[in-house]
Amino acid sequence: MRGIVDFEYCKITDSADFSDLKLDPSVKFIFQATEFPHFFDLSQLVNIPTEIDLTVANFAENTQDNRIFICLYNTDVSKIKMDYSHFTLWLPDSIRYKMGRSVERFSSEDKVSIYESLLNNFKSRGQLESYERLDHEYRDYRSRRHWYLRLLALINRIWWNDGYTKGLVFFWAVIFNVIFTTINFFILSKLNEHVYEMENLPSLTDMKIATKWWYSLIYTVGIFFSPYVENGEIEV
Repeated sequence: MRGIVDFEYCKITDSADFSDLKLDPSVKFIFQATEFPHFFDLSQLVNIPTEIDLTVANFAENTQDNRIFICLYNTDVSKIKMDYSHFTLWLPDSIRYKMGRSVERFSSEDKVSIYESLLNNFKSRGQLESYERLDHEYRDYRSRRHWYLRLLALINRIWWNDGYTKGLVFFWAVIFNVIFTTINFFILSKLNEHVYEMENLPSLTDMKIATKWWYSLIYTVGIFFSPYVENGEIEV
């Protein structure tokens, strides 16, 4: 294939297979306002002479739940410019390519390589939103091997969105403090006598509910956030 390959304002239906093409140095793909199909195969493109810009295509009909599956096995993804909000990686275990070739099988290492190469591509281009979206997807892929990895991945996602929303840590800290404060409210006397002693705690007998809840909060926060708990006493 050589020269300018122009798909400007074209609508490609069903699927688009650009895999395993032999590209001349003069080849340049144009996808201005192109409507892509649901499956887009760009695998086995090693020597891409000029950048393939997919960001200029028409994605008006592609929603969050109707993204384009793109295959990039053994392709130089550094030459692919794309906004990952419109795509998701398509990683089949095997593909039968054209020209009567035998079935090409792909290992988990091949899939990891695609994820990491594309992440590096987004990072080098400063496409932070695409990087984050793909990183979430990559973490989900890596956690599929064992149930406990899926559990840890879920906790990590909920706790602080895989590190992308660090403010969630403070949100959950408040939630857990409220939960444990409520629990400690009912057993504050026993906790103070047998677990950690809070100095200068007034008698809990006949203490008003609001006051007791306040001291329960101080007790809980003391455990969570006090600089140190020393000699069995909470210093606040």
